[in-house]
Amino acid sequence: YSKYPILSILIFYSFMYFKQDFTQIRAAVAVAIYIWAIDDILYKRPKIFILKIMLACFFHVSTIILCLTYFISNREINKRNYFIMLFGSFVASTLKLTTLFLKLPFFSFLTRLQSYIDKSASGATDGFNTFGLLFLMQFVLSFLLLYFIDTIKDKDKYGIFFVKLLLCGTICLYLLGGLSVAIATRINELLVFSTCISYTYF
Repeated sequence: YSKYPILSILIFYSFMYFKQDFTQIRAAVAVAIYIWAIDDILYKRPKIFILKIMLACFFHVSTIILCLTYFISNREINKRNYFIMLFGSFVASTLKLTTLFLKLPFFSFLTRLQSYIDKSASGATDGFNTFGLLFLMQFVLSFLLLYFIDTIKDKDKYGIFFVKLLLCGTICLYLLGGLSVAIATRINELLVFSTCISYTYF
């Protein structure tokens, strides 16, 4: 998918390999299988896509979340809506508005999700830092990619799809960070592989 494979490999080792894939091998394999399934998203082959996601789930069950990416279109992007969601999630994280989700009864039915929330609340995981260097860099680069998306889509037929993946990861990171660091970072880690492609657009 990358027009600059060497640069993509350098980005992978700089941002992902030592930080997550070196220690989280099962998740890395699951994401690799998902990358294999991207063509099935772009060319709308739902049955094959589901089979590959099921295979990925044998390595890491959280990959099931990536089923939602099947509905991401590579044809167009509403810049206004994504700008609103991107900045809205940042503001919500800064003002700690995401903690309101804890009052929803929905979470009481999800045991594993609730355990993640409890760990964050008890300090078992580090608190989410809205202005953390890596998180903030991801936010700024996501903003720049969205701003220049019209140029990107003319240069790369996969451009819109990979930028959307990165945007979804960034939005989830900030929107859910105040709720549970574990959940937010897990979803972001599943989608942040797109940086290996999208960062080459600069």
